[in-house]
Amino acid sequence: WQAASFTGLTWSDTSGAFVSAKGNGYFITNTASTTLPASGSSLEGDTIAFIVDTTNLLTITANAGQQIRIATHLSAIAGTAVNTQRGDGLTLVFRASGATWFAYNSPTGGWNVT
Repeated sequence: WQAASFTGLTWSDTSGAFVSAKGNGYFITNTASTTLPASGSSLEGDTIAFIVDTTNLLTITANAGQQIRIATHLSAIAGTAVNTQRGDGLTLVFRASGATWFAYNSPTGGWNVT
């Protein structure tokens, strides 16, 4: 694979367990689970994106003290967002007030938030 830049993010193919890094986009190519960066290292407007290019699942876990909001669905503290099908996409933007990662520009596909 070769990293590519698109929409200001650096993109790469990824699978397995990893910690997401701000300013990066991930093409998920097999079962994957990721933890979002800690609040202390995340700044207002930090952005991370995911595109699921596999029939396997991506589980995104908020870090300690954080939540994930996709439209009207808000995760528990350190909760998760899990995609439902191949082709799902999600761009998350961090808001320091409330330590919440917000879905930006409408997520693609289905996401289960817990």
